[in-house]
Amino acid sequence: MKKWLAGIILIVLVFFDQITKYIAKLYLEGQNAFSVFPNVFEFCYLEGGNTGAAFGLFRGNTFLLSIISIIVFFVIVGCFWYTSKKTGNKWLSFCFILMAAGAFGNWIDRFFRGYVIDFLYFKLIDFPIFNIADCYVTISAILLILLVAFSKEEEE
Repeated sequence: MKKWLAGIILIVLVFFDQITKYIAKLYLEGQNAFSVFPNVFEFCYLEGGNTGAAFGLFRGNTFLLSIISIIVFFVIVGCFWYTSKKTGNKWLSFCFILMAAGAFGNWIDRFFRGYVIDFLYFKLIDFPIFNIADCYVTISAILLILLVAFSKEEEE
């Protein structure tokens, strides 16, 4: 994948994450949850924001998580850079772009707000409230696992 195209995709994904968080804060903060599919899925603003990581781990350690997020972002970009040159695998490149967008989107929140805006809630399974950047990270991790599981090993 071309580096300039990867950069554009990354910017678009981060912008989409940030605009959804802005809209969630604007319309959902201080409001009751908005049910999309009754008793299944709703938009539910997490009051006070998420000062932790996944599932609320390390709650209150925003500064440390901010540093970790930006380091992870640069490591992922490095992995993208290396693998796109080495393998040329577009799916692998896309996984790294998606993962980097998720890390960077949540870093922006932590750095500028002191917390991450979460607003998506699967009520049916009482899953913790999350956001679009979290979706990027989860989807990229699943794709990465599938790529590794179903890739053909090269014979030497």
